[in-house]
Amino acid sequence: MSLSSLTFLGIYFPILLIVYYNPFWRSNTIRKAVLFCASLGLYIICEPIYFFLLIGLILINYLLVKISDKTSKDFYRVLAILVDSGVLLFFKYINKVLSYAIIHKDISEIVFPIGLSYFSFKAISYVVDSKQNKEGTFFDAVIYISNFLTIVSGPISTYQDELPMIRVRKEASWDTVYGGIERLVSGLAKKVIIADSLSYLVRNVFSASDPSCVMAWAGAVAYTFQLFFDFSGYTDMAIGIGLLFGFKLPENFNYPYMASSISEFWKRWHMSLTKWFTRYIYIPLGGSRVKTVARHIFNLMVVWFVTAIWHGSNITFVLWALIYFVLQTIEKYTGLAKFVNKLHIGHVYTMVVVIVDWVIFRSASVGEALYFIKTMFMLRGNAFIEANDLQTISYYTIPLLLGVVLSTNIGVKIRDKLYKNNMTRGVYLFAMFGMYLLCMIITISQGYSAPLYAGF
Repeated sequence: MSLSSLTFLGIYFPILLIVYYNPFWRSNTIRKAVLFCASLGLYIICEPIYFFLLIGLILINYLLVKISDKTSKDFYRVLAILVDSGVLLFFKYINKVLSYAIIHKDISEIVFPIGLSYFSFKAISYVVDSKQNKEGTFFDAVIYISNFLTIVSGPISTYQDELPMIRVRKEASWDTVYGGIERLVSGLAKKVIIADSLSYLVRNVFSASDPSCVMAWAGAVAYTFQLFFDFSGYTDMAIGIGLLFGFKLPENFNYPYMASSISEFWKRWHMSLTKWFTRYIYIPLGGSRVKTVARHIFNLMVVWFVTAIWHGSNITFVLWALIYFVLQTIEKYTGLAKFVNKLHIGHVYTMVVVIVDWVIFRSASVGEALYFIKTMFMLRGNAFIEANDLQTISYYTIPLLLGVVLSTNIGVKIRDKLYKNNMTRGVYLFAMFGMYLLCMIITISQGYSAPLYAGF
C-alpha cells in the first residue's frame, strides 16, 4: 500500500487525519504516538514479514548509538553503518549471487523488502547525525526511519533536518492545509494521468520484437516522462501529505528536463538522494577540496559507483552510472557544458543523453539496451517508420503533451496567475477537486499501479 493506492487514499489517510486532529487528545505526545503507530502500521500492512526486519534494524541502530554515546567510541557507530549497509547489500545482491551459485534455476527468489533502500539510508543518517543531536528518543528514531510518508519512495530527509519537526507537533495553518492538498492532488494527477497512461505505450514498445526508429524514440521519450512524473508525482504526494502532518519534506526535483548539461541535470534530479550522497560520502572523502584532480575524480567515481549499486544488482545500472560519471567529469574539466551552450544545443545534448541512458536504466541486460539503442539510431537495418506508428502514438497525444508542458515551469506560472484573482482561484480550486475525482475514477477503472521507484 503506497500513498497513491486506493486503500491509502480512501481509508488509511482519512482515518489517520481524523485521529491526528481529533479534538479530544491534541497533545504533542499523543500526536507523536499517532505518527509512530501510523508509520509502523502502514509497513506491517505492506510487509508483514519484513516488518520485523525494520524493527530489528531500528533497535540495533538505536542501541549501538546509545552505546557509542556512553563509551565515547565511534566504533559502535561504524558498526551500525556496516549493519545497515550489509543488510541492504544482502537483499540487493542475494538473488544475483544465488543465480550464479545454484545450478537448479527453479529456486524461488528472495523478495526485496519494500522501502529498504530508503530506510537503510535514513538509518545511516540517524547514526551519523545523532552524534550532534543526542536529544532524540527511541520513538523519534522510529518515526524518522519508518516515516510512512517517505519509506516507499522518499524523498530522503536527514535526521538533523527532520528531528525538530518530529519533536514539535504543530497544527497546520489553513494556508498549509491548502498547499498540502493542492500538492497531493497535483502529484496524484502526475502519476495517474501522465505516468500511468504512458506506461502502456512504454510496455508495448519495449516488448516489441522489431520496432521502427520512430516507435523506439516514442517509447524512450514516453519512458522518460513516465519515470519522471511517476517519481515526482509520488514525491509531491509525500510532500503534500507531510504538510498536513507538520512535516516540511525536502524537494526532490527542480525541472530536471530543463537542464542544459549533465551536471545541471543531476543538481535537479532526485535532489534528496544527491544531498545524501554529498553529505555522507562525497564530503567525507574530501569532496572537491582535494589536492589533485585525480583524487577529485576518484571521489566522483565512488559516489557514482554507490549510486549504481544502490539502484540494484543489474550490470545495466553500472553502465548507466558510468556514462553520467564520465560526462560529468568531462564537463567539469574540459568546459564541454559551456561549449555546447555556446552552440545553443546544451539542452538538446543533455536530453539525448538522458533519454538514451534511461533506456539502459530500464533494460534487463546490456544486450537488450544496445539492441534498443541501435533501433533508435537505425543501426540494425530497421525501418524508420511503419504504417500504424503515427496512429499508435496519437492515442497518447494528451499525456505526451502534458509531459512536455509540465516538465517546464509553465504550469506553475499559469497556476500563480490563476491564484492571484479571487474568481479564477475559485475555478482553480474547483478544477483541483475535479482532478482528484478523475484520478480516483481512472485508478478504479484501470487498476492500481505501484510507484516505479518502490522497487529500488
